[in-house]
Amino acid sequence: MGEKNLWEKYVTVEASIRALPQELRDLLNRHDAALLCTEWLKTRHPLESLRETDGEAVFQWDMVGMAFSSQRRWHEAISVQKELYELMCKAQEGHGWIHKGLPLVRLRDSHKFLGHPWHEERYLLLTLVEDAIRDEGKIILERSGIYHRFRWEDGRADAEFREISQACWDEFSKQLEMNVFPEEIIGRLGSNLVKRAAAQDETDLYEINSVYASRLYQKAAKADWKALEKLAAYELCCIPGFQVEVQKRTEASVFDVFIRLRGNYVDFRRELGAYMLGECKDWKKPVDPEVIAYLAQNLLFNECTAGILFFWNGVTGTEEMKFAALTVLRAYHHGGRVILVLDHDDFGKASSGEPLQEILRTKYEQVRFDLPAQNRD
Repeated sequence: MGEKNLWEKYVTVEASIRALPQELRDLLNRHDAALLCTEWLKTRHPLESLRETDGEAVFQWDMVGMAFSSQRRWHEAISVQKELYELMCKAQEGHGWIHKGLPLVRLRDSHKFLGHPWHEERYLLLTLVEDAIRDEGKIILERSGIYHRFRWEDGRADAEFREISQACWDEFSKQLEMNVFPEEIIGRLGSNLVKRAAAQDETDLYEINSVYASRLYQKAAKADWKALEKLAAYELCCIPGFQVEVQKRTEASVFDVFIRLRGNYVDFRRELGAYMLGECKDWKKPVDPEVIAYLAQNLLFNECTAGILFFWNGVTGTEEMKFAALTVLRAYHHGGRVILVLDHDDFGKASSGEPLQEILRTKYEQVRFDLPAQNRD
């Protein structure tokens, strides 16, 4: 029988926390403990140590997060767990996939306790991807807590669990670029995996894997329109309640981005309707009026209130409020259709963690109230 790992050695969370270095335990009593502890851990443990997923570094990170959870300091726990997850994503660079299920399942549990069903399900699925890759599509139930959470806590079917597990492994086995990120696998499998709507208490949250988003942003900056499409979809699906599909086909056309809004919103989002359409187009120059007019017509035909244009260089005539910029306003004031335009600056901010729903709110108010565009830095 092999040597027990640290979690097995100490058995309980309380004993594991007591096993932390005294210096680290002292920091847990500070008001700014989350910040101080993460800085201590990053200084003490180099990035490559996180590749040993059952080693001391990951154990100490995990137990700091669990220390906050045990005190019901959920948001501090989430900040630690999310930091560990992103660091583990960085640790993959140049080495290949590592199992990141531990921080993901902790994130799921923290959001469950906070009553955040949309985030709870999102992290549940990401954890399932990681466990499916580790076990090559045949998750060993005794080795993983994901089955109990999926089957008995969330009430989903055994057949669905096994089907998703196998599909995750099949996608990973294709050895396509970016497959070390579970977000990439989920994106390929489609939005039908998502069952939950967002609760009101979580609609202002915006939790994005900035490592994955930054990789997509770098690819999009090299005129990779597929990466732009994927980046747009990923950033949007980080808005609670936004269920996103790419390249959705109808009998008559194809929508670059198709969005269902499933949330209890009390802000501008309740005015956007149940469905939104998105278009990703020209790279080399700002967009002309014809493209915006086409989207406005598409919105009208499909009885959608709002749409989003994803263009690297924005639209023509923004500063003078003419050409395509004027078409955006006319679509609202004359046709009752809201068109929100996102460019590379917006993509970059959202990739770094600025809430995309706040960026969209600003765009919406500019269109609705004919406000001047904010100056860029």
